[in-house]
Amino acid sequence: MDCADILFVFPKAQHSHSNDKRRIVSKSIEKQLKRATLTDKIYCNVFFNYETDIEKRIALFAEEQVYTAVRELNKAIRRTHREMPLNGNQTQTVIDDYEKKMEKLESFFPSDKTDHYACHKLEVLLQRHSDVSAFSLNDGQMQIFTKEEKSVRCYIEEFLPKNMCPFTVRQWSSNPKISKCHLKQGSKVSRSNDHSQEYGTLGFFLRDNEGSLYFTTCAHVIQNNKEVYTDTVESAVGKSVMAPNVYADSITDGLDLSLIKVFKEKIEHCRYGLRDSTDRFVTGIVALANDSEMKNMKVYKWGAKTELTKGTYKGSIFVREGEEFKNRIHFIQNNPTNAEFAEEGDSGSLICFEATDSPQLSSKSAAFIFVGKCLSGKEFLPEEFKEKDLFAGLGYHVSNAFECKTRNLNPMLTPGNDNGSIQQGAGIQF
Repeated sequence: MDCADILFVFPKAQHSHSNDKRRIVSKSIEKQLKRATLTDKIYCNVFFNYETDIEKRIALFAEEQVYTAVRELNKAIRRTHREMPLNGNQTQTVIDDYEKKMEKLESFFPSDKTDHYACHKLEVLLQRHSDVSAFSLNDGQMQIFTKEEKSVRCYIEEFLPKNMCPFTVRQWSSNPKISKCHLKQGSKVSRSNDHSQEYGTLGFFLRDNEGSLYFTTCAHVIQNNKEVYTDTVESAVGKSVMAPNVYADSITDGLDLSLIKVFKEKIEHCRYGLRDSTDRFVTGIVALANDSEMKNMKVYKWGAKTELTKGTYKGSIFVREGEEFKNRIHFIQNNPTNAEFAEEGDSGSLICFEATDSPQLSSKSAAFIFVGKCLSGKEFLPEEFKEKDLFAGLGYHVSNAFECKTRNLNPMLTPGNDNGSIQQGAGIQF
């Protein structure tokens, strides 16, 4: 019996040793199925019923099945053409038209050959081992970062089905330090409209069900309950209603998000929509695609310091935050025209993907919010970019902004109020 594609889901554990309970369940299942000639280790297929990785695994499985079916069908059509030519009759015309449509559909599939479904099984195992500090999937190979290489290798050998996903193990000395612009110990902070002082960047606007308007920036830029000034309006435009305490230069101090509620009398100054790379405001979407599938796509951002910069997205590293892993370090290959993709003053910037007319990215897409540049940790860069101009920055998914305590928030990514001076990429004074 082949259990490679079977998921085993059971109720949430009643004690803190959740990984131990998963192992006990997987061993019990293996024992029961031993007579059925079990061909795969199943620990990576055992989940609690609340885990989001269940949905991801099912989605990747369905995606793999669709890709395989379409590619096999296209091969069969081409083979039929070679073996049974129909000499231009009406049936031939119909088949030709169908073939073109199927080839168009296949052209939207990712060009890389990475088996994301198989690699997800390794990803699940890595999230369950306390000695794994971070991991990243690059060009079909998983890079695993740890301080205990021997322990992690033995663990993978025990629980990962053979030849499932190629991987390398690399040393992780500590989390790289982050340059968070500008609030850190010793920084001078001005809470006036003197815009020669330190500043961050407005990310994007949101509205709640009651009609209140908000925008995002970083918590280390605007702390909770602090008023906010911009360089286009003389008086304060809003006040932070949510911002965690993030004072250290570490990656894992929580979500560096400050939610600013715009004063009612200042709403008329706000300009909505997604700002594209030609400085137009267009309708955009929030990108939810798998990061590894976005590799090599074109990105851009509008920042208060460097304004428009462009680059190519090269993937991310998932870093341990408590019991979870979050993709916090993102790699962007700088455009030759940029001095650097982002600098101090750009914290809070929205990092966007260019539209590709594909099902994945049918329009401009807001993907990440930039927090700060990695000051250390070149050893964590993908091997192929160690000698190249690669920007490594801390960031988080735009979708994380909707998970804060202010409920029912919706992004304002449709153009409106063309005369608004407070807009995506505007400078924020604190």
